[in-house]
Amino acid sequence: MYSALAQAHIANPRNPGPLAGATHEGVAGEPGEGPYIILQFEVCAGTIVRAAYRTFGCAAATAVGS
Repeated sequence: MYSALAQAHIANPRNPGPLAGATHEGVAGEPGEGPYIILQFEVCAGTIVRAAYRTFGCAAATAVGS
């Protein structure tokens, strides 16, 4: 059902959070109402230098965050 790339990210997620030192944060979804993701970024001089995510939902949500 999932592509090979999505399966790889589900099996071995990249950049999971939380991100200590995050300067920006975004949220999508509602807790307990389906997939929910928190994106965190460390931004320096207008450039993203680190990023991380936390997701609560299905395997596809993990692949998207990763």
